[in-house]
Amino acid sequence: MENHLFLRKIIEHYTVSGVSRLESNVDLKGKNVIIVGERDGVPGPAIETLVKSVGGTPALVQTQCFV
Repeated sequence: MENHLFLRKIIEHYTVSGVSRLESNVDLKGKNVIIVGERDGVPGPAIETLVKSVGGTPALVQTQCFV
């Protein structure tokens, strides 16, 4: 349940006018997705959950540290 609340906060952060930017701009259903998250930002596994929720298939998931 804690992950759900964390993801909800991420979704709310990236939402414009009540519509998720991911849902409104990209159709990922049935597509393979390469995910690179950022250690101090949104980590890869959080993005993976969002991609799965809109029908995408994570092909590679990583969390990097960009300095």
